[in-house]
Amino acid sequence: MKEAVRLGSEVMSLRNGIISHLSFGSMLTSCNTKPQRGVTMVASRFNGWYIAAIKKRAFRYATLNPCRVPTARYPLTSSLPAIEMAGYHCQMPTASLTKLKSIFNISISQSSSSTMIRKLLFAAFLLAATTTSLSAQEAVTPENRLIALRHQLAESVSVKEQRTILQQMTSTGTFVAMTTLAQHLDNVELQRTAAQGVATIALSHPDYDGYLTRHLLARCLPYVGARQQKDIIAQLGQTPVEGYVSHFNGIDLAGWKGLVENPVAREQMTPLQLAEKQVEADERMRENWQVENGLLTYVGTGYDNICTVEQYGDFEMLVDWRLDPSGKEPDAGIYLRGTPQVQIWDIARTDVGAQVGSGGLYNNQKNQSTPITVADNKLGEWNSFYIRMVGDRVTVRLNGILVVDNVSLENYWDRQRPIFPIEQIELQAHGSKVYYRDIYIKRLN
Repeated sequence: MKEAVRLGSEVMSLRNGIISHLSFGSMLTSCNTKPQRGVTMVASRFNGWYIAAIKKRAFRYATLNPCRVPTARYPLTSSLPAIEMAGYHCQMPTASLTKLKSIFNISISQSSSSTMIRKLLFAAFLLAATTTSLSAQEAVTPENRLIALRHQLAESVSVKEQRTILQQMTSTGTFVAMTTLAQHLDNVELQRTAAQGVATIALSHPDYDGYLTRHLLARCLPYVGARQQKDIIAQLGQTPVEGYVSHFNGIDLAGWKGLVENPVAREQMTPLQLAEKQVEADERMRENWQVENGLLTYVGTGYDNICTVEQYGDFEMLVDWRLDPSGKEPDAGIYLRGTPQVQIWDIARTDVGAQVGSGGLYNNQKNQSTPITVADNKLGEWNSFYIRMVGDRVTVRLNGILVVDNVSLENYWDRQRPIFPIEQIELQAHGSKVYYRDIYIKRLN
């Protein structure tokens, strides 16, 4: 995609032409009244650049299955699935995808030019890939691409499509993409593609090294080529590091405990008092937090946090979260070292100031409390956090976008004291259902 964007004014000229057609309806009108004319309008303008791009191998999406509409699976009279897939691959803004769907929601005769149909879909790819006016909520980041590809993979029934999707996951290069690919290592039809993807990501990102990554690399050895095998064996022979550790197994609440008051209050308890209160807190946790369809889910109505059994000093954390759009108060957060919080909320709740977006250090009073920009995906969609805490300094990326840049987190429980040097990490819920998945933590000290 980046190479295509860099091709310059010729690409942007085409982009602007397509946007003009989509925005002002001339293409829509032409397609509804004279389908062939509407297709020709864009395809003819696209033809020269299309050939040049293929020669330069600058945009390899041209060879992917979504562009091959005239097949037994996607006949010309029913091209909507292909358009949906095009939208997923490029994270096309909803409005543009909706217009494209309306354009193709017509009966196109078999005599129409299949080449032009393919080129029009390729133009749709180009539109999504080169749009520079996207809001933060629509940004094409590796994290958002992975979210979209996971949706597509869940809906796909074709092995060929699934392999293509796994290849696209590999191109995102994220740690969660690597662990998602690893889930398919036992699938005979997908294991080779999955293994090549895991190896490609792991070997290209030394910062992902750790016991978990090495375990996955060892599983990949039988299914990758000689060169990757050699590189894997070399990495497995190096001095091991802990790296990212999974803190949710998708099956039960192992590694988690209930919340006992706050760090200051716990300091005042005797070991026996703390143990007794922990038993009560664990009972509440099991009532309010459950595993649903492999997701860590808050099902209660109160405000009880779920806490890591282990404590952390400096760390990096990856976690995906999703708010229930039907909840009366979609709101949650991540407590760092037992301290609130990296904020999560529905940005439509302007009455409580949520329009600033998620990811900010909400409870700060002296230091910045709001995020740099709004990077939330729409309510009900998955979002991805990267959180780094060193000393009292916190950095947060939401869906790949920097929203907090090395800001000091204040001690909410006692503002006269510095932040606790070591404490538990907590996932908060705020009276409405919230889902978490892919929770990984890496110690930095």
